[in-house]
Amino acid sequence: MALSRPLSAASSPSVSPDLMAQRWGWLEQGMPPVEHAECRRLMVKAIMAGESEQIMNESLNEFRALRSRLQANGEWTIVLDYYGRGPGPQARKRACEDQSSRAVVENDMDEDPTDDWARVSEVDSLDFDELFAFPTPENDRPAPPPKAMNRKEKNKAPASTSSMPPDVSDLEQWGHTVIEFGKFKNSNMSYFELATSDTKEMNSYKVWVVSHLGQTTGQCKDLGEYLKAFTEAGLMKKHVVIPGTSLVRKYKASSSTSSGSNNVGPTTLRRK
Repeated sequence: MALSRPLSAASSPSVSPDLMAQRWGWLEQGMPPVEHAECRRLMVKAIMAGESEQIMNESLNEFRALRSRLQANGEWTIVLDYYGRGPGPQARKRACEDQSSRAVVENDMDEDPTDDWARVSEVDSLDFDELFAFPTPENDRPAPPPKAMNRKEKNKAPASTSSMPPDVSDLEQWGHTVIEFGKFKNSNMSYFELATSDTKEMNSYKVWVVSHLGQTTGQCKDLGEYLKAFTEAGLMKKHVVIPGTSLVRKYKASSSTSSGSNNVGPTTLRRK
């Protein structure tokens, strides 16, 4: 996609820290409608292409790299001074009432110190003026349609793409990892013990961890990748989840002693 730089960025080799901070302060108020719509359009395409999780991970990594560079240059404190405060009195009032946006950029997007394989180099990260460049959708030509597959190729099961983390030789070793975050932080529970547990609480938690793989970092991401690999290896007992939730569907055992002509048993209503 072609990018046209803003005039302020094009007229100088780099954006001044103060101007950078002001732009970030404005961004805290929300993306411009045009950019919001364009972002949504591209995310729909990414979901259809099966690349949304990859793009989310790459975006988080680029954000962290940008933030690290600003911190190294001593400019991050200037950005935070504006961020959450905004350019006007209404923005300052809202920031006093709700600090959630500032918390996101300061804390919620931090990666775990041991999450080395999720880092990107400074060369790969975006410059600040590139981040604020305006998109030009009319220059985004659609990709050619994919090559049609025959019936045999469509029915062929895809190969597993799960890979071991660095310094982990196999799934068994990976499963010995102790959970040191979240609600089971002090339980001394291993990944394998969680994967093979079969309680309502554990099953709902496993569903949540795996379903949020594109949004988590650190050990939460590592656990999700393990559970995914464990399932793909055919070791995980599959549970039926209620659509739109992380709740595992629970069935009541049928009883042969039930009476009454109006009782509707589990075999009465079935799909044809």
